[in-house]
Amino acid sequence: MADDLKYGRIIILGAGFSVNAGLPLGNELSRALIKHIQVDHEKDSPLTLDLETYLYYRQRADGIKISPEQVDIEDFVSYLDIEHFLGLKGSDTWSREGNKGQILIKRFIGKYIHERTPLAGSIPQSYLDFASQLQPGDYVLTFNYDVLLERSLDQINRQYKLFPTRYTSVDEHSGTVDTSREEITILKMHGSVDWFEKTSFNSMRESFIRQGHEDMIPTHAIFADERKFKPKPIVDGPRYPDDPLIDIYRIPDPDFFYCHPEPLETPWILPPSHSKILYSPSVHEFWYGIGQAGGWNLGLAIIGFSLPKHDEYLRQAVYSLVRNYQESWWDDDFAGKKKCKIKIIDHIQDDESKQRFKDRYKFVDWSKTELVETGFNQSSVNTVFTIDH
Repeated sequence: MADDLKYGRIIILGAGFSVNAGLPLGNELSRALIKHIQVDHEKDSPLTLDLETYLYYRQRADGIKISPEQVDIEDFVSYLDIEHFLGLKGSDTWSREGNKGQILIKRFIGKYIHERTPLAGSIPQSYLDFASQLQPGDYVLTFNYDVLLERSLDQINRQYKLFPTRYTSVDEHSGTVDTSREEITILKMHGSVDWFEKTSFNSMRESFIRQGHEDMIPTHAIFADERKFKPKPIVDGPRYPDDPLIDIYRIPDPDFFYCHPEPLETPWILPPSHSKILYSPSVHEFWYGIGQAGGWNLGLAIIGFSLPKHDEYLRQAVYSLVRNYQESWWDDDFAGKKKCKIKIIDHIQDDESKQRFKDRYKFVDWSKTELVETGFNQSSVNTVFTIDH
């Protein structure tokens, strides 16, 4: 494919994209978390007590007695999310980021995912090839916490940004979009193991100043002394003052952070939960306009994303993208280019699992779609970028 063919693709990545690099699927992560609670925590630890309280709740409220190994992790974390979001613990509500159990879960997930992410120089070639075929103007919407794609792009020196729109200027009512840079856009819809939010730190700092303690610095491993982990905002350039993305920072060396002996701060991630949308306002800009996207894009791919039922809200968004893509201007000519078939890549083992997969994607027009059933690997990389219409 010629380098000057810019199709403005939208590529959606789920956990199945990263699995061949050693990253876990959701069921492995769930088992690891339950084992972590059982093995690494004392009986009176907040996370152990939360799990016991949840099991007792299921027994009393639903008449179901289950063992820790049978716990649906999304349901368990949803239970904790609702408890925190509604403030059911009253004055015992721990922090803006969550109660103690939620904090420990996010810490565990961040460390577990990070330890399984290959370092630069050890990334499988298929991911480097995938990164090399991305073009400026492509949008990658990923629901993965890992930094595999960023490391792949860094290794081959490709430019990317982690937010939708860069501005040259903003005022009270509008902003001027900066179109001068040739870069790929990566939107991490559920956060990242190397992201940390500064909102609570800033609020505490402002509180100290109001009380006349200008020299007091809140305790925080990332932001109290920024020389240590060198956090940088995920956005750059002029921003609206109420933009929540301003408070999300990325650390350049997560390896140093996760091997550090002191207690970890909480990475900004939306953990597995039916209720994760309650905690998503910080990245609402990532979703803005998604329901209208797809009509003018000339490529769409979905890799390793099986539309899990615990993320039903995502089905509505993907439905809109697919509908717009396949039903708007399908046969039209765009300056000599036409839309390509949707590429859906997933690991499908048998006819029964294929039918379940297609039932989740019932809204897809399969005559305008290429389904690859062997998952993401070296042979499927080129399929993503094939011009076939």
